[in-house]
Amino acid sequence: GTLDGVGACLLAGNMPCLGLRQIRLRSTGIAPEDFVRLIMCCPQLTGFDLNAESLRGLAQIIQELDPRAPELRVSDFTECALEVADVTLLLRQFPTLRSVHLQGCDLSGLRIPPGVQLASLAMVDCGLSRLDVV
Repeated sequence: GTLDGVGACLLAGNMPCLGLRQIRLRSTGIAPEDFVRLIMCCPQLTGFDLNAESLRGLAQIIQELDPRAPELRVSDFTECALEVADVTLLLRQFPTLRSVHLQGCDLSGLRIPPGVQLASLAMVDCGLSRLDVV
């Protein structure tokens, strides 16, 4: 089984509907839209850890749904197929993020948006060149 389609089920009730503070998903098959809807249902969310989820196109869904997560501090994306646009919009949308871990993403050319106040940023195996990081 997968979590594909879980977002529609969550939103069938009143939002916010979950009191989760942490979310950890690994190889669940959750779609980008369902992941964003899950965030929308968790106003107390402080962090998430996603591993081996296909979230390419996350930026478009964030733009469409405009999620809020006022307590979100930590995000970890490992092998989630994120691209530069996805990460850039994620950082802009959630200004409370303080620690971000990205691994196995194609982030060549990434520029951290102005005003982002991270205390910790890890980018492992993300296709970055020397020019990307200086």
